[in-house]
Amino acid sequence: MNCAMKINLVILLFFASIMSSNAHETKGNNSFPFTENKGQWHENVRYIAEVEGATIFFERNAFHYQFISKPNFHLGNKPEDTTVRGHVFKARFLNSKEAVETTTAGESDFYYNYYLGNDPSRWQSEVRSYSKIEYHELY
Repeated sequence: MNCAMKINLVILLFFASIMSSNAHETKGNNSFPFTENKGQWHENVRYIAEVEGATIFFERNAFHYQFISKPNFHLGNKPEDTTVRGHVFKARFLNSKEAVETTTAGESDFYYNYYLGNDPSRWQSEVRSYSKIEYHELY
């Protein structure tokens, strides 16, 4: 098994464990965990997958995890500790190509609309999610 296949297997197993352990808590429809970036997020981000307490940002030759622990303020709940805690880990594919291409499969029937901030050029409509993303010729 070559190095690229081993890396893909490790990544697949890690994401499968996150998705399955949090399937009942996944935001949106967990059959389509990968949401495309049409300009609503930073230009380096290609796709985002959100699960309870974590967001995974996929770039061309890297990805990073953002783990956030927030107090529950829903329905008037006022927790004693209002501290938001978080960690971010970035993983780069060492010695990989800079211009890695990705493809998607399993487009969702639904879409999201993002109206973030005051800059209409950053607002995006009909943003789709996918059940699968693939990295091609990473090395």
